[in-house]
Amino acid sequence: MKPHINITPLIDVLLVLLIIFMVISPLKPKRFEAMVPKEPDNIGIPDSLDSLVVQINKDSSLELNGNKEMGTIDDPSSLVEKLSEVFTERKKNGVLNPSRIDDPSIPPEGRIQKTVFIK
Repeated sequence: MKPHINITPLIDVLLVLLIIFMVISPLKPKRFEAMVPKEPDNIGIPDSLDSLVVQINKDSSLELNGNKEMGTIDDPSSLVEKLSEVFTERKKNGVLNPSRIDDPSIPPEGRIQKTVFIK
């Protein structure tokens, strides 16, 4: 005699699950609300004089610390020229010192941060 599986209890469990899902389905929300973040009140330039903030606008124009005459994404020559001037001046003043990049005695916030230009 071969073993025989009685499926009657399995059908009972299936019917109970079906009834539970039929009762729960009208209770679920029909629509999900997305919580969109609000725009910040003030997108100001940091107070630090050493900070350089490059902003890319919707019209592909570039700004450096709020100066809107820095060209576009397709022609960033004005921005590159201005950044070269700033870094040359900083090098003359001793602000841009290569030892400030990896010196462990300087706290991380005092070190020169490495950046990348993405086009």
